[in-house]
Amino acid sequence: MFLASLIRRLPAPPLNGLIRLKGRLAGRTPLVHHGLQRSGTNHLNLCLARLGARPLNSFDPARDHPSHKHFRWQQDKSTIATVYRRQYGNDEVADEVETLDRLAGFPPGCRHLVIVKALEPWLASMCNWGLGCGWFDSKDQALAALPELAADHAGFHAFWERLAASRPDRVAIIDSADLQTGLECLTKALTQLGVGFHVPAGFDGRVREVPMSPRRRAQLVSVDEVRNARAARELR
Repeated sequence: MFLASLIRRLPAPPLNGLIRLKGRLAGRTPLVHHGLQRSGTNHLNLCLARLGARPLNSFDPARDHPSHKHFRWQQDKSTIATVYRRQYGNDEVADEVETLDRLAGFPPGCRHLVIVKALEPWLASMCNWGLGCGWFDSKDQALAALPELAADHAGFHAFWERLAASRPDRVAIIDSADLQTGLECLTKALTQLGVGFHVPAGFDGRVREVPMSPRRRAQLVSVDEVRNARAARELR
């Protein structure tokens, strides 16, 4: 725990050179992962490490750095929720995967694996996370932010869905709910991208505890409350 805490306090390394160096030394098809916070990126990262396909962006730089797994690539930056726009706001735009790689400092030919989470479970998770980290002062304030959070979810995923549709050789998307049931979705995506892997005997994707997602964390906002709040807003 002390080491992990110390690493989080270290300044971000000069990633442009570091990522390229790691890609060359690994002697494999370079891979990076992406996803909104609270979408299963840490679980995905652990699974990829166990399969011998650790992403080059396993360690987080500054949140507004283009190589960060949560980086917002959507063209309309106003969709980034105001409660964390200061952390994740940016001016970078990429219409093609090659442009994205150049801006982020990823190696040429890099593969991109994106994990997504269904909207309403993600909204509930974000409300609970925001209440815990100080984004919101109350449950009512968290529920009032649902439209902004939903817009960020839509913008983030629309960008990656477009790239995945146009470049399935470079971008693949998996669902966090599928990964929680087993490795089939992950191994299929890695095969699609041409990324080598090896499944250790007895490993099915389940881990005892995922970093940043303790089992006994507070759940003040439920999916049903999110669903009811969104329905009530639509009826106004």
